[in-house]
Amino acid sequence: MSGAAGPLDLLEGQRYVRLTTFRRSGKAVPTTVWFALVEDKAYVFTGANSGKVERIRNDPRVTVTPSNFRGKPTTPGSMEAEARIVESGFAGDRRLPRIPRGARTRLRR
Repeated sequence: MSGAAGPLDLLEGQRYVRLTTFRRSGKAVPTTVWFALVEDKAYVFTGANSGKVERIRNDPRVTVTPSNFRGKPTTPGSMEAEARIVESGFAGDRRLPRIPRGARTRLRR
């Protein structure tokens, strides 16, 4: 029995995504990042003071494209999502890999 495809199925089996954030001017800024899937959420790991975190604070809309570690897409599809900043001290979900510092950005679709 097959169920309906979930919004994060595109990311199954992937290790990296090209996360595109947007400057205040609207210009897209793609960055390759490591991520982890936990249930129906994708968590991106990055430094708390990185440019992508600042851009997400200003505009939470992002585009996510599965990619290799150099940012080359590994599938033809991508998805639009909304990002939310979660500080590194966030202990609400202990299934996340331990990251010593920085921010965890949660993507919701």
